[in-house]
Amino acid sequence: MGTGSKLKATPKEVYLTDVVAFCDFLKENAPRLEAGVALQGLAGLQLQETTRLTWSKVDLSRGLIEISGEVKNEYRKRVIPICGRVVEALRRGEELARKRKPGKIRDAYETVLVRERSGAYGSSWDKYSRHVQA
Repeated sequence: MGTGSKLKATPKEVYLTDVVAFCDFLKENAPRLEAGVALQGLAGLQLQETTRLTWSKVDLSRGLIEISGEVKNEYRKRVIPICGRVVEALRRGEELARKRKPGKIRDAYETVLVRERSGAYGSSWDKYSRHVQA
């Protein structure tokens, strides 16, 4: 290889069943991460949209979330229907948040996801991969 050349990673195909199985694994082993993975993997949110999502933009009874803000230098606003699996993950996430901060869950500025330490998703994926291979 010449100087300055870069190795290109071959993307691994990820199937919907992989995302659902990973969410099931997180539900039991790292419940605080489940909602984020469900929002990204099953509802199609980008990471930035997921981390900025506040409870005021979530309607669990109707299965809808509103996404607004600047993404890739463009302001966007959209309403996304979410499947029952994502609603369940968000309800469990809400319960965990309620235990952590009683009475403050539905604050308009309270984010849905708790900020995790760097690499939290990656380390959980590694644990899941070892679990599946076992």
